[in-house]
Amino acid sequence: MPSIQIYFRITACILLLSGSAVSGIMAQDASDAESHLQVAARILVECAQSVLTEQEPFRFDTESVPEPLSIEIMRILAEENGHRLENLPASSSLQLEIDRMGIEWQSVGRKQLRRHVTASSTAIFTSSDGAVTSNSCANTRSDLVSREAAETLSDPDIAALQPAIPLKKGLRRVLEPIVLIGASAVGTYLLFNLRSRRTDSN
Repeated sequence: MPSIQIYFRITACILLLSGSAVSGIMAQDASDAESHLQVAARILVECAQSVLTEQEPFRFDTESVPEPLSIEIMRILAEENGHRLENLPASSSLQLEIDRMGIEWQSVGRKQLRRHVTASSTAIFTSSDGAVTSNSCANTRSDLVSREAAETLSDPDIAALQPAIPLKKGLRRVLEPIVLIGASAVGTYLLFNLRSRRTDSN
């Protein structure tokens, strides 16, 4: 009877360890993740900033940028970076030529994904006096998001911002080593317990 009780105690410990491993993964879920479009817009704005002056108002040329993305870029430029945008034809203008834009996912455990947002572009600023300043940039932003949130971050209007989400990985890789170690410990204990009983009986 004592052997059976100890067996059940060890089994309970294994289950508790397994539960701790699972809850540890769940506790790392990310929240409040920005959409792919928002992150891509921030990368493109970084490139635009390299050719802009703080004082001069300008017109943003939206023809070379998809509409949802251009709206977010203008919002960041005006609301977060303090630039003055206007639609006057004779004013200075900012043009962004997007060379490449894409999203890559990397699985991190069962509940999380690491997101890599990459964008390369050329920013061209033409001032009201005709002077042209340009700069080419390539940048990547990475962050950790929950798998649940990842399903809501795509933009239906831009193909480059609709990446396929990797398939879920089971808990087998997490739980199997714990169960094997626990089972080995139980088997070893029972084996030595049985041998000691035989020795005592002899």
